Amino acid sequence: MTRRLVYTPESLIDIESARDWYEGASEGLGGAFLDQLEACVELVAQFPEAFTRHQGPLRVANLRRYPYVVVYEFDRSEIRIAAVVHTARGPYYWQERFGE
Repeated sequence: MTRRLVYTPESLIDIESARDWYEGASEGLGGAFLDQLEACVELVAQFPEAFTRHQGPLRVANLRRYPYVVVYEFDRSEIRIAAVVHTARGPYYWQERFGE
C-alpha cells in the first residue's frame, strides 16, 4: 500500500530554516541536508511502523549525519510529517502542534 506524504506548513518552515542555516554555514551543506532528509522520509514512507514510537501515534526517525528528527504519524492512507527538528530542541516544541 502506498501512503500519501503530507507535510504540515510548520514542518515546511522547519525544513526551510534548517536548510538555510546549513547553507549559511557552508555552501552546499543545505542541499546535503535536504538529500539526507529525503532519504529519511523515503524510509519512513516504506516502513512507517519501523521507527520509534514517541507518544501515542507519533513516531520519530533520525536523519543520518545531521542532528535532526522527522516527527510523523500515519494511518492507512497517509503519512503526516509534523516536524523536522533539531534533537537539542525539547519535544514540547513540536508536541503543541498536535494539541498534546
